[in-house]
Amino acid sequence: MIDQALTRTHDSTARSLLHLRKARALAMNGEARACRRALDAAEHSLAKAATTPPAWCAWMSPADLAVDSGRCLIELGETRPALHQITQGVNLLPDARAKTRAVFLTYQAETLLRQGEVDHSAATAHEALLLAQRMGASRCTRQIEALAPQYEPHHQHHDVQQLLFTLNAA
Repeated sequence: MIDQALTRTHDSTARSLLHLRKARALAMNGEARACRRALDAAEHSLAKAATTPPAWCAWMSPADLAVDSGRCLIELGETRPALHQITQGVNLLPDARAKTRAVFLTYQAETLLRQGEVDHSAATAHEALLLAQRMGASRCTRQIEALAPQYEPHHQHHDVQQLLFTLNAA
């Protein structure tokens, strides 16, 4: 189905997004080589986008590509390059997309936690939580709440205490 959509879509941004969605599906199936090909195609398509994309994918940017690429790498068990991609995406994101920033920071916190960087992860999750609460981004808040049990064994860390306090106060 995605391949059919790719052959019918002429806008580069739309093709990029569809390649990215295909990459996510391939990553979830553990198909690393095919996933990387789809990520390369997504990057290539976005780089050559020269026209205004259709409204349904106008939000797609290099920041989104970087973070979703990072999410694919997480699925493939490659946390170090995943963290690099997600951090790059967070840094590329304009201030106008604060709700998206909260989601991206949550992804970054999750990746840091998988790498065992508990303090950095908790500080990043706390930043995401405060931003999500301020923006009313309930989906992001729920994502952080879902990570909370993984922080419990590290409750002696200051950043973890701060995160858990803020979660419990909400």
